[in-house]
Amino acid sequence: MNLETASKYLRRLAGGDIKTIPDELITIALTITTNDIASRVDLPTCQMAEDTITISSGTDTYNLPVNLVNKLDRMKSIMGLFSSSKMELEPFSIEDWHFNKRYYGTASTPNRYTIWNNQILIYPSPNIGGTIYLIGLRRIEGIEDIDDKYTNLVIKGALRELYKAGSPEYLSLTGEYRYAFSKIKPQMEPVPSTWRMGDTNRSRLKQINEL
Repeated sequence: MNLETASKYLRRLAGGDIKTIPDELITIALTITTNDIASRVDLPTCQMAEDTITISSGTDTYNLPVNLVNKLDRMKSIMGLFSSSKMELEPFSIEDWHFNKRYYGTASTPNRYTIWNNQILIYPSPNIGGTIYLIGLRRIEGIEDIDDKYTNLVIKGALRELYKAGSPEYLSLTGEYRYAFSKIKPQMEPVPSTWRMGDTNRSRLKQINEL
């Protein structure tokens, strides 16, 4: 998908009152929508190849691989291999990392991580060397990263942005936008790259969003 094609679709489907809207506002509406979609869907164009980081005993802070620096949107999975132990490292917040490091700093096999300032911080501090394997998604660069199969989502979302919030048209298109999303297999809630929700919190957020 590209900006010219999306704009053309948008103008054809728009009501008479917004058919003459300036190109600048069309672009803004499409940008807002594509960013929203990228925060909820694992777009194939944004999926990054697996990277590895070698872990040393006693060291809990590592620079992100070069291809992730200033490009990472969110981490999908971090697997750790420490001697014969294989496990997935669970994300948690930078605040929790600092608190646990300060008050529960006993070295052991790492099972948590957070990402801060282009570094990955693991916890607890490792008492053995190993390797972690990272799979993440990069930030969306533009509408060109959106696959054509999401055209319906893009257009409905952008149309919604062109109407005043709270107007009948806005509310109607919001319903259509949410319905279109409901037909996509859930992949990830729009959460920061520094942590990932557990099933309980994810379920709670879903209930809140549906209120």
